[in-house]
Amino acid sequence: MKEKVLEVKEVARECPNYEHDKDKLYLRGKREGKDDDLIIVYLLNKQDFLDKIDKINAKYGKRWRAKPRDESYYYISERGNVERDIDYNCLEDDFRYNFGNYFKTETEAEIARIKIKKLLLEG
Repeated sequence: MKEKVLEVKEVARECPNYEHDKDKLYLRGKREGKDDDLIIVYLLNKQDFLDKIDKINAKYGKRWRAKPRDESYYYISERGNVERDIDYNCLEDDFRYNFGNYFKTETEAEIARIKIKKLLLEG
């Protein structure tokens, strides 16, 4: 039986970066003549590899984003409550993410909610 592999390709700027929806890891950035180079990662090593990428992204400021249609995230609603939603990769999810109202854990969202409330009430 042939073992499945994770395809890894290159793209410009945000490197290294893993795109869950495409199941691709971008390492070097877009370079003429290098676009089709692949790095093969066996599924046995996939989680370890993705964990390392998460550490790199955290170190260089890449924010976490939920796997579309698979993972949930937390946000602060217009009423000031912490809510949970599944990322369907729609405009509302993009607006929340781009504005910074998008959190991996309920605790992260609650801390942000408290800070925002304090800022608004204290002026």
